[in-house]
Amino acid sequence: MSIPIAFIFLLLLASVVAMLARRWKIPYTVALVVTGLSISVFREQFYPEVDLGLHLTPELLFVILLPILIYEAAFHFDLREFGIPSFWEMKSMSTSSNSFEITMVF
Repeated sequence: MSIPIAFIFLLLLASVVAMLARRWKIPYTVALVVTGLSISVFREQFYPEVDLGLHLTPELLFVILLPILIYEAAFHFDLREFGIPSFWEMKSMSTSSNSFEITMVF
């Protein structure tokens, strides 16, 4: 299987996982991790000789994948779950803590 076909297959798989995660009401990122681990175990058990040349490097993880996951998590973050009723209260708490940290550093 060539890399473009594998990439398209993985995008389709991610779409299916997203639909199933929404239906089962589980976080999308958790469903993706479980799917990725399942694919990895399946490939190691049944096709150990197949290597597409796609490897997880620190650059790929920290520059491409992690910002996407953090953005998606922040987009669906609900402040009320943590007892913070409004954006302005969160902003004032972060501003005061940042001011304290800057004062302590200098």
